[in-house]
Amino acid sequence: ALLRIEERTERQNYYALLEAAGIRAPRAVAGPDAIERLSIVKLPHATRRLERGFFTAASPAEYRAKVDRLVARGTIAAADLAAARIEEYILGPVFNFNYFFSPARPP
Repeated sequence: ALLRIEERTERQNYYALLEAAGIRAPRAVAGPDAIERLSIVKLPHATRRLERGFFTAASPAEYRAKVDRLVARGTIAAADLAAARIEEYILGPVFNFNYFFSPARPP
């Protein structure tokens, strides 16, 4: 169940978990035409589905230009755009915090 929470397309995804826990998250943008400042578009990579095909755009025109280029390059699939999440881009350190602990191995 935890891995399903990580999928943005699930109804009870990690955004719902963050909201339930009272943890602030970047605001969602309603769609490409609502992009007014730097935003990040989150969707899967076209061929390596566990990878991400994220890109940034600061306007609807930049969004369309990048979509055209990334679809032509095979990085993203046009069919995935309908389920893509667009959210405000928050400046800060880029890092993905993953933690694993196993009591089977001593530290």
